[in-house]
Amino acid sequence: MDETKTKTEIIRDEKGRLLKGTRALNHTTNMGGRPRGLARAARLATGGDNGVLLVEWYRQVWKGELDPTDHQLAAAKWLADRGWGKDTDPEPYADLSDKELDGLLRGLRDKIRRERQHIVDGETVE
Repeated sequence: MDETKTKTEIIRDEKGRLLKGTRALNHTTNMGGRPRGLARAARLATGGDNGVLLVEWYRQVWKGELDPTDHQLAAAKWLADRGWGKDTDPEPYADLSDKELDGLLRGLRDKIRRERQHIVDGETVE
């Protein structure tokens, strides 16, 4: 053990993040993070675990049935981000070629067809 380093420095990587499976002394797992239960509260406020109220509100905005203010849009985004998390990669397929995208879509179509067939045949879909 290097005598010049503290125990906290030893369990962190070069970017200052805790190494997997370690915890700093006097360190909680949610230091400075969102209050515990915030995600659950956001989900409940927007229609339970499936977010049906939030989805319906966005659908009405999309259809032109509602004309939300900037504050309402910001609040809806805040609730969605807290309830289900932010999109970590908004364009995960941006670097794929057309051929790669076609293959991906073909695979998804085949999977959906197989799952539908299982439902028609009365089998359980995993």
